[in-house]
Amino acid sequence: MRIKGFLRLLKKYSEGALTGDKKEVMDAWYNALRYDSSPAADRDRVKSRIWDGILSKTADQSHPEHYVSEERFWWRSGIFKAAVCLVLLTAGALFYLVPQEDSAAYPDSEASAGESVNWHFVDNTGTRSKDVLLSDGSRVILEPGSTLKYPDRFSDDSRRVYTEGNVLFEVSKDSARPFFAFAGEVVVRVLGTSFTIRRIEGKAATEVAVITGKVVVEKASGSDRGSRDRTESKVVLTPNEKVTFFRNSGHYITGLVENPVLIEKTDEFIQPQSFDFDETPLVQILDKLQRAYGVSIAVSDDSLLDCQLTADLSSDNLYGKMELICAIMNAKYEITGNTILLSGGVCSILEKQEYKLPR
Repeated sequence: MRIKGFLRLLKKYSEGALTGDKKEVMDAWYNALRYDSSPAADRDRVKSRIWDGILSKTADQSHPEHYVSEERFWWRSGIFKAAVCLVLLTAGALFYLVPQEDSAAYPDSEASAGESVNWHFVDNTGTRSKDVLLSDGSRVILEPGSTLKYPDRFSDDSRRVYTEGNVLFEVSKDSARPFFAFAGEVVVRVLGTSFTIRRIEGKAATEVAVITGKVVVEKASGSDRGSRDRTESKVVLTPNEKVTFFRNSGHYITGLVENPVLIEKTDEFIQPQSFDFDETPLVQILDKLQRAYGVSIAVSDDSLLDCQLTADLSSDNLYGKMELICAIMNAKYEITGNTILLSGGVCSILEKQEYKLPR
């Protein structure tokens, strides 16, 4: 019987509204509770002691008048209040013993039916990053001041961990078991990828950034009480994208990471001269950057796309490449959401000048 249901039954019992078998069960419960003084150390022992008493008392109906007299004594002596307190304490103990965040958003257990799982808690109180290897081969790197809670083994259909602070995840691919990383008010769902979770101090916000793969970021169950915008239920992120979730408003703000990395590792992008262009139309240069970094680049004036550029953009930094393009074209760029917008600029001076980044 669940705690809430038991409390409802107890309330009816206190009001004298129970009859028949239910009343006999409650009478037996009281006597089992009153005469058994053994301590309740954990959930299983509490449940076993109570229900064993109920079964043993209900099986013996030789002295039903005993229950009636004890019941009257209960009401008159105020023991009922003590019993209610004990039930509430028992409920509180059960609440504490069971990891509630586990069932908040995803009620299925990490263990298979009839099995138990041991949870481990890591608190990085040191000054250096700490590596944790999970049972599925996934790797978690905790920055100082961060915590991680994880099971000794995952279930057959999902993998779930709980974290606070700044954490890097390298998740092993497993299409049959999605990986859930709970971080306060948000949960990140992936199949196999690398991403970071960062707590933004002073802003009541959590930031998730993707390095490789794809993730889904959504609000954990019960975290959207203050949100007015119910349409923002989840955000899908791809490499070099990030999202910041603000707890007070319940809103997401998407953008690009501070230092986008090369996501395509083919020869087209990793050769020494991959980004060395000679009289190449701007449209081809931007298309190559988009494919290499997985970002969207737009121009405010389509006529600029035919401009011929000669430049060495071999820097690994995407923003460095954009700054050089802007310097050549006398243009500027800005980041709007997940898009880099190139605006302004002219083509007339490009035929006589050649730009290269310092080696």
